Amino acid sequence: TEFATTDFNPNFPPRTGLATAGGVTLPAADDGFEKRSWFSVTGIVSHDEPGVPADDLALFEALFDRAAPTTEGAVWDAIADWLRQTVDRFAHGKATAGDVRILDWMLARKLLPNDAATLPDIGALVTRYREVESTIRPPRTVNGMDERGMAPIDYRLNIRGNVDAEGPAVPHGFLEVFSASHGVGPTPGSGRLELAMALASERNPQTARVYVNRVWQWVFGTGLVSTSSDFGRLGGRPSHPELLDWLALDFLRDGWSTKRLVRRLVLTETFRQGSHASPAALIADPDNRLLHHHPTRRLDAEGIRDSILAISGRLDPRLGGRPIRPQRFLEDPAKRLFSGPLDGEGRRSIYLEMSIMAPPPFLVGFNLPAPKIPTGKRDVTSVPAQALILMNDPFVLAMADHWAGRLLADGRSQPAERTAAMFREALGREPDSEELFLWVGAAREFAPPNVSPETLMADRAAWKGVAHALFNTKEFIHHR
Repeated sequence: TEFATTDFNPNFPPRTGLATAGGVTLPAADDGFEKRSWFSVTGIVSHDEPGVPADDLALFEALFDRAAPTTEGAVWDAIADWLRQTVDRFAHGKATAGDVRILDWMLARKLLPNDAATLPDIGALVTRYREVESTIRPPRTVNGMDERGMAPIDYRLNIRGNVDAEGPAVPHGFLEVFSASHGVGPTPGSGRLELAMALASERNPQTARVYVNRVWQWVFGTGLVSTSSDFGRLGGRPSHPELLDWLALDFLRDGWSTKRLVRRLVLTETFRQGSHASPAALIADPDNRLLHHHPTRRLDAEGIRDSILAISGRLDPRLGGRPIRPQRFLEDPAKRLFSGPLDGEGRRSIYLEMSIMAPPPFLVGFNLPAPKIPTGKRDVTSVPAQALILMNDPFVLAMADHWAGRLLADGRSQPAERTAAMFREALGREPDSEELFLWVGAAREFAPPNVSPETLMADRAAWKGVAHALFNTKEFIHHR
């Protein structure tokens, strides 16, 4: 059994449902991000050798370690003296295990002064202590390894994977494939540091090629090598091999700067092309591998959610902060799967709490990769469930209503003006005359019959319907 504080245990506190005290399940200690250390016993371990159980009556020891009282008044005096001595021992740092139970009992029944009104001097000190404590960030830990001064270990083989069935020791070694391709041979330690240095060395352009290709994929939708996680014989061939080599070498010369690489790509004429392709280009290169036009792509899951937040006016642009729990239809306290606010407090999707067991449902619907495995390129599907999410998800409906509330205060007097402004916000362009006519007509259909323009401009439900319809357009979740 190991007792550890938050400083030493990155998985502190234990999973909800495992920590119990007196047969009662304790709440999640990190609910509300409370990271102060505490101890609890979650199980009893028995041993073959004999032992002596702890004395549960030790708290009464001081009460009976005296002559028996002969009158009722002497009984009350004995009890008062017993409690008083308990407080005195605690005040002088000599409290026993039994004293703790007595003090807890008295505090629970408010028999001890413990507030600023009763003890103003102490209350002021406690208040100041809490103020200082609130400015100190809780300790953060990460799982890691440290092999300084340690000799390599020959671990024993676990027969059929059974940790209790050990076989012969397996001599430690190193991955032979790297010995040949990267010149990394046996080392005094594990070899991890040497391998990392070799992979990030300027003498090894392959790492830079893979990373540059991945960034190209983020910018253009498809990498110069379409199989971004496979540069081997079974992977795709580069569409522009000389360009890939040049970008990789330039990336190395720039000190592995992602910012400079992205700037270089988005300032190219290729990136600034339009999305309309000529018929001749489509015949010569139907897959657009030569990038004769900018490919239309659907936003990723986080982009769709963040766009809805931004257009509605609910987006919180602050950087950093604690993760926000996503909204869940079902909670599972045993797995610590609790539901958060509907809109995630307006935070960007990068701040949503990720759980391997249950990722945010809205993002999963739009091809969020499984957190259990690495994903070089996300799947992009178009399935009925996505349309149903945009139609019925409470988050989408709430953001449409929030946008409508903001529109009612925009000061505009004509439906056509407001509709054009909505197009600019949601789609980044002006509507043509036919679109303007249709969408203004839709706003009137969402309102009661024969409504006047003045009444229509103040009808929140009608503009919520228009906002919701814009969220559901194909153009809204695609960029070109």
